[in-house]
Order: sequence, then structure tokens, then C-alpha cells
Amino acid sequence: MRFGIWVEPEMVNPDSALYPAHPDWLLQMGDRERTTLRNQLVLNIARPEVADWAHKWLDSLVGAHEIGFLKGDMNRAFTEAG
Repeated sequence: MRFGIWVEPEMVNPDSALYPAHPDWLLQMGDRERTTLRNQLVLNIARPEVADWAHKWLDSLVGAHEIGFLKGDMNRAFTEAG
């Protein structure tokens, strides 16, 4: 059996290091209030710099820990998308 990990690369916790460094990376519509679910916010993966960060983060995670498989959990309703 190989080691696997479950990830949500499209989500960010407001208490993380990523959120205060890049609050502009969140998916948000105009002046609507950002909504959290499970104390998480949605990253805007459509932005090239966010997609690039997510790809590099996943590549580093998998490479550093010899992870055999990833389960991507992208099941959040994107209510801020407009």
C-alpha cells in the first residue's frame, strides 16, 4: 500500500500564513462579504499566480514526502463568483 494524501488546494484558512500574505488571491465579488465554510475561504485559481502557487505547492509536497496519490477535494460552492 502506498501513502496518499487528501488536499484542498483551492481553500485557505484565515489563520494561515498564506491569507495575510495574499488577501487579493481570494475569490470575491465586488463589495460582497466573504463567506467562510469550515473556517475556510476560496482561492481564485483562475488567477495565473494562484494556479502557479498551487501547482508548485503540490509538486513540492508530493516530491518531498514520496506521496503515491492525491485526492483533490474541490467541493465548495463558489458563492463569491458572481
